[in-house]
Amino acid sequence: MSSASKMSAAGSHSRLFGSKVEKPYGAWESPITSKAITAGSVSLSALRIIQSKNKEDEDQPLKLYWLEGRPQEGGRVVLVQYAPDSDDPNKSARNAVDVTPPDSNARTRVHEYGGGAVTMGQDSVFYSDFSSQRVFQLDASSSNANAKARAVSPPVENARFRFADGVYDEVNERLLLVREDHTLSDPKDVVNQVVSLRTDEDESHKEESENDRMTVLATGRDFYAAPRLSPDGTQLAYMAWNHPNMPWDATELRVRSMSKEDTDDATDADTSTHTL
Repeated sequence: MSSASKMSAAGSHSRLFGSKVEKPYGAWESPITSKAITAGSVSLSALRIIQSKNKEDEDQPLKLYWLEGRPQEGGRVVLVQYAPDSDDPNKSARNAVDVTPPDSNARTRVHEYGGGAVTMGQDSVFYSDFSSQRVFQLDASSSNANAKARAVSPPVENARFRFADGVYDEVNERLLLVREDHTLSDPKDVVNQVVSLRTDEDESHKEESENDRMTVLATGRDFYAAPRLSPDGTQLAYMAWNHPNMPWDATELRVRSMSKEDTDDATDADTSTHTL
């Protein structure tokens, strides 16, 4: 290649790519950012199929729900309902409409990595909101994202109580779920338990304290997961383990009896007394 050709090629390279700059390994700025890669990728998780009943106790059509993680909304997690026939102008390309309010973020910080932020009942949706870690209730019969959510867990400072991985006791109007108590901020002093949380709207309960609305059902282990109620509502199964074990190393599956009265359940909360 002639000298003139080389100079012409160098000029073209300079115009296309700019001047050469030496930088250490890993310091190059790329126009392809992580934000650009993930901006359009919505993650889907926690699919739920719910069948509610009408006033005549007749089964209604099945409803499909799932969680969407939206990077374009700052990582906000939204509960949506599959509604291909909806005329909602905000219906997504996935034929889904938002269920949780636009100012909410359905994420829990239990065990720090979260999971199990939403619990479904036949007629109610319960979710943990990320900012306050309080549990909120929505009417499952409505797919209106502007519907008002009602707080069912007590207001506490600094997200002291965190909730996750619940099941709803329809008959007794209570959630059975994992509660993480951060009253003492040091990680070694955090207390994990299985509790019941009353969700009724009885006017006589408005002045109750947090301890009146929540009852400890299982305590004494470092970690708890997956509380599940038997079909007849008389037994509660759950998993538990202790530090430094991981749940796949040394997990216990325990079962305890349940009653309709939370005060009765509170007298038998020691995990070591529950059937192994």
